[in-house]
Amino acid sequence: MDRSNIKWDQQLRFRHIEIVALWEGRLTTRHLCQTFGIGRQQASRDINHYLSLAPTALKYDTRLKGYKPSPYFKPRFSQGDFSEYLQLLMQQKQLEESGFELLTIRSADTELVVPPQRQVDPAVVRQLLIAARNATRVKLMYASIATGAISERVFVPHTLVHDGYRWHLRGYCEQHERYLDLVLSRIRGLPKLLYPSDHSQQQDSQWNQWVKVTLVPNPQFSDAQREVIAIDYGMDGDQLTLTCRQALMDYHLRRLQIATPIQAFDPASQLLVVSDTVRCSQPQVPQ
Repeated sequence: MDRSNIKWDQQLRFRHIEIVALWEGRLTTRHLCQTFGIGRQQASRDINHYLSLAPTALKYDTRLKGYKPSPYFKPRFSQGDFSEYLQLLMQQKQLEESGFELLTIRSADTELVVPPQRQVDPAVVRQLLIAARNATRVKLMYASIATGAISERVFVPHTLVHDGYRWHLRGYCEQHERYLDLVLSRIRGLPKLLYPSDHSQQQDSQWNQWVKVTLVPNPQFSDAQREVIAIDYGMDGDQLTLTCRQALMDYHLRRLQIATPIQAFDPASQLLVVSDTVRCSQPQVPQ
């Protein structure tokens, strides 16, 4: 499908149409009106425009008084993944907590458990992003959780990373003479921009190296239990392959409660274990 003639904001509304219809089974103009703050006529035009592009995707159900996915539904502006629906719920919950209640749709049959947000100063982020774009050294004060002490560091940031719970700053630490991650909320005060450095993202070998991690059900469980785990994670041939940057592999494993050198878990409680890790090339992004 050629999207070049479809405005970006309309593509976002088409994506919303697909996600709501697919996962909630009922789409009305109210979903678009309350989420995007548009009028009912504009919402009707958006739905009709979407149907002109995908005439067999949705069908109107008079009993539901809304559209539902047809047997021929195929996502065109979304991926059709459950994670997209969870992300939508998360965004709506955040809007509601911020006071934008008119832009959210209250759902009585879904609820999210949201971890506490780490405090991050916007002024700190702005300075770090300037430094990251230009491979510039910054002088900052950092609080160590290991010692509890606050010390000065000269750091060359290149990327902000979110591991699902908190933000990290990836870059080169001149104190430790290697690339590593700092927890963003542990930076104290405003970083001071210094001067350019040769330690850019391109020199971060672990960042630029991709790996394929093969995960399997924990062999400590019975055959029946391992089968349940395999179905839970949608495994193919009783294994799951995760492709990620080598620098971020520990974060992925910790999210899955798999022990790493940084964080230990009771081996008997791990549903998954790593059976193999191999280097690979960077995955191609679908066009």
